[in-house]
Amino acid sequence: MIKKPQKTKRELESMILARVGDMRITHLEVHPDPVYGWHPFVVAEPHLVTDYTSRVEAIARELRDQFDLKPE
Repeated sequence: MIKKPQKTKRELESMILARVGDMRITHLEVHPDPVYGWHPFVVAEPHLVTDYTSRVEAIARELRDQFDLKPE
């Protein structure tokens, strides 16, 4: 198995936010996940959460192939 580079929570959060490009997300957190390694959690206005969550999840799927979450 090829070892992927590790990124901190903040680095992953910044990478995701930069790709989303819309700053109406109030807050984005990356959490460890036992199945996927890590997952993002989006906080935004209620009418935007569904759209942002699907966009952020798509970006996270791509980034999970490239990076692991660095243990704290």
